[in-house]
Amino acid sequence: MKGKAFEVTICTIGFIIVAATTLCILFAVALPFVNLSEWVERVEVTGKRIIQSSGGSDSGKTYRYIVAFQLPDGTEKELRVGKINSSKLYNSINDGDTGILTYKEKENVKAESDRRFISFEKDPKYGGLKIETDETSDKTLAIQITSILAFAVILYTAALIVIYKRNIFTLVKKRPELHEQVKVIKKRVVKQVYSLKRYTSATIIVASIVAFKFADG
Repeated sequence: MKGKAFEVTICTIGFIIVAATTLCILFAVALPFVNLSEWVERVEVTGKRIIQSSGGSDSGKTYRYIVAFQLPDGTEKELRVGKINSSKLYNSINDGDTGILTYKEKENVKAESDRRFISFEKDPKYGGLKIETDETSDKTLAIQITSILAFAVILYTAALIVIYKRNIFTLVKKRPELHEQVKVIKKRVVKQVYSLKRYTSATIIVASIVAFKFADG
């Protein structure tokens, strides 16, 4: 039984780690932007900058590629340009480019992370190129993450079933076979009557039971 308890504990810890990580990603990345409307604005690129994380080695460093877009009313909005192939997207946008920006934005914006870059389509005189993030949409990401969590629940449940069944079988196998001198003293059949239709019924034998008497009474 100790082995079973240990296996259940390991499965539970693994499940909690997977579930917690999945939920953190779901609430931090996908859900905040799922129900937000997309904004489409005519803009001009007014600035670009790269923010480097405070990592130790070069391999551990991460970068955030930020582009500033100015709206017709003079408002400037900074957006992080993607997370996948972000340097390629960043280099495709140049200072002075004009075009149509599509993005999402939270109500109380405190940093560029509160906005989500979707696409920037340059005017024809700047090449007419449409630059869009190759990340999955927020709704698709939320569905994928939820599916991972559901799959983890299924695996966890299956693991517990296997552990308990295996231990039950082990306990049964460990019990020695008993050989006793007995006498049959009673036999009976357990029946169940089922009503099928009006004036119609069926009798089904549920179990056949035999009573034995041991030599010690």
